[in-house]
Amino acid sequence: MQNIAKIYNTSADFHYLGPARVLETDLPNGYIKVYVKGLKGNPENRAIPVLSSECSIKSGDEVLIVSENIDEIYIIGVLNQKKPAISAIKPQNQIVLPDGAVAVLKEYQGRPKLNLYSKRNELIFEYDPEKGQARIIQNSGDLKIDAPNGNLKLSAAKNIMISGHNIDFAGRSGVKLSVGNVYEKIRSSLSLKPGTINISGRKIEVRAKQAVYFLEEVRENIKKIISNIKYARIIADKVETIAETVIEKTKNSYRSTENLTQHKAGRMRMLIESTFHLKSRHLILKAKKDVKIKSDKIHLG
Repeated sequence: MQNIAKIYNTSADFHYLGPARVLETDLPNGYIKVYVKGLKGNPENRAIPVLSSECSIKSGDEVLIVSENIDEIYIIGVLNQKKPAISAIKPQNQIVLPDGAVAVLKEYQGRPKLNLYSKRNELIFEYDPEKGQARIIQNSGDLKIDAPNGNLKLSAAKNIMISGHNIDFAGRSGVKLSVGNVYEKIRSSLSLKPGTINISGRKIEVRAKQAVYFLEEVRENIKKIISNIKYARIIADKVETIAETVIEKTKNSYRSTENLTQHKAGRMRMLIESTFHLKSRHLILKAKKDVKIKSDKIHLG
């Protein structure tokens, strides 16, 4: 008779990182019984879950295990979680809707939860009474909220957060964003109306590396302007300034006019500390009455 010897994996040479199927979850001391496909000897072993408390494991789930010792196998992840069959839930804990959707009251890690499943067994709504949290889930398509004959209002005592790849706000007559109490005289607000943009606030700050403006008409009513500009350049066909008083202070001032420079004033006074130099090809001085020149010395010619 021929003797054939089989070699089994022992705890000394067992190294494994891969999938396993859950067989039982109610073993003593928190152990879970798993089946490791392809493992020689006994493919059924006990494993210790090292997952977060939010992750539940059920019989039939495919999990990821790691081990360097056949006696110490750890579950480090869930690969494919089997959805519980709704038909397995007690009839008194579920309500079947006419279109096949099912509302189910079940326990999750000892806590009751209310779930709503579609006719394809997809989770649509979840309510956790312990956390006071409700979720609407739409995995297979778009989620749309309509109020065709009324208003849609979102309100919260704390924060409202909206995130997405692209966020669009559109209104037929206007869009308004405001911050502050309704009883405050000056609130920060941004108002958009057809053809009009209105920005108001006690303080407005704009910071950018580069700004480009294309404006056909600008009307300003500003009480005070304080600016700190290193370099400014204005290119315009016509610049008109209307003010009661204009005060300019510079270290050096240079003006170049190609054709005509004209000053019209009721009185004109020039105070020069050092030298007044006037040079021209032709010079004409006209006065209706007296012309007075006072100096210690006058050189003509």
